[in-house]
Amino acid sequence: MIQFNFLSKTFNVIIKVCLSLLGLVIAFLMFKEIWVLLSSFTTGFIDYSFYDIIDRILTFFLFLEFLELIIHYLSDNDHPTIKKYIYIAVASIVRLLISNHETSQLSLFLQCSAILVLIIGTVMLNLWGDLK
Repeated sequence: MIQFNFLSKTFNVIIKVCLSLLGLVIAFLMFKEIWVLLSSFTTGFIDYSFYDIIDRILTFFLFLEFLELIIHYLSDNDHPTIKKYIYIAVASIVRLLISNHETSQLSLFLQCSAILVLIIGTVMLNLWGDLK
């Protein structure tokens, strides 16, 4: 029993270290996106198209969501609920729908169907209880 407790604590420390490193990488990528957006504002959007700017803004907010998830896990020492993962999945698919302009109708239909399935799953979680 003592060995399992030691292993559990060791793995918990490893997870926290890895998540902290991942959080630092995501924070760096967020600041990189901010830097690119600010530099494009100062140059008058010469180097970037409208779609590039929108894509970078959406990427920034996805990084922000992942960073919030990591901070929530590290600060509360609790696992995030499945709803948070579903929200991030929906946001990621919506970002793909917005930023991918040359897509087939079948791909568009499948992406919208995936969003519908995720939303139905969220409604079912709200009706029948939250899984942790």
